Amino acid sequence: MDSTVGIEQPQASQTHVLGIDISKDTLSICLIDGTNRQTAQSPIDSVDAVENRRRGYRSVERRIRKHKVASQSVSVVMEATGVYWEACAHFFHEEGYSVYVVNPARTGRFGSTYRQDGKTDAIDAETIARYGVSMPMRSWQPPEPLCHELRQVLRLRDATVGMLTQTKNQLHAATHEAHPCKFVVAALRRQIAFQEREVARLIAEYEKRVQASPSLGRTQHLLEAIPGIGPVIAGTLLTETGNFHAILSGRQLVAYAGMAPTPRQSGSMDLPRHISKAGNPRLRRAAYLAAVSATRTSSPFATFYKRLVGNGKPRKVALVALARKILTVAYAIVRSGTPYNPDHLSHAPAR
Repeated sequence: MDSTVGIEQPQASQTHVLGIDISKDTLSICLIDGTNRQTAQSPIDSVDAVENRRRGYRSVERRIRKHKVASQSVSVVMEATGVYWEACAHFFHEEGYSVYVVNPARTGRFGSTYRQDGKTDAIDAETIARYGVSMPMRSWQPPEPLCHELRQVLRLRDATVGMLTQTKNQLHAATHEAHPCKFVVAALRRQIAFQEREVARLIAEYEKRVQASPSLGRTQHLLEAIPGIGPVIAGTLLTETGNFHAILSGRQLVAYAGMAPTPRQSGSMDLPRHISKAGNPRLRRAAYLAAVSATRTSSPFATFYKRLVGNGKPRKVALVALARKILTVAYAIVRSGTPYNPDHLSHAPAR
């Protein structure tokens, strides 16, 4: 998750900010005294090429202690870069630091306002630290372990489905060769059979685990009852949001999915809006697929979509609006614990 998803926490008690730029194997860090935002001009410590593993995190902690700074006084800020930030975030959270995980697009825009020419890991770490000094953030909270494991199961399922699609395309091409190779065709069919079994096994594993947890099973059941949301999409919404643990509103969920409309104005021109895409791409794709599926139902969602199209909205724009609506409804249902009721949506205005 990024800084748009978390628990509201004042930063006044944290006097120092540790910016961490993370890559697959290494970290770059920059420690800034943020007591006075106007005078926090120079880093008090920085280092490149720290190992992105536990002993590297320990060495960073030792550097902090050399400056006689307590863990409770440090905000640790990092970007959500793939999965490589997660172990680092968990470590510092467990050690008593306030951890903030921010969207790289936001730190990039922030850095462009003052950063010197060039781009290095050290410069990026300083940018992240200065972002932490200057900008309001929400603290990151780790999801429960089972939810984290279920996310891995579904992500592997998605990757396997992608490989299955690719293999089917290869089989189609192989069988349409001028002289198809029987050995290749047979090998591809064996791969397809194996991948299909793996997809089924991963889904079964997910369903078994999610139903073993009362809280996660309840969320899964509530989401699956919403038109357009099947078991896999429900699982994606559940796991990518940490069971909605740190989501504070439907609007925040939409922003986290990168589906919030971004205004574009220049002078007197009001240009067409686009979604920000500065969010979780898996969540965004799940919401869009749910919207596509919902248009084929007889639910108020389909009525909402048809009304927008009838009012002249392009189909893709209407689908994105419907995806946002589905996300806000999903949030309200999970938070209230009240199952989906179509009567609550039948009179919703089109936007």
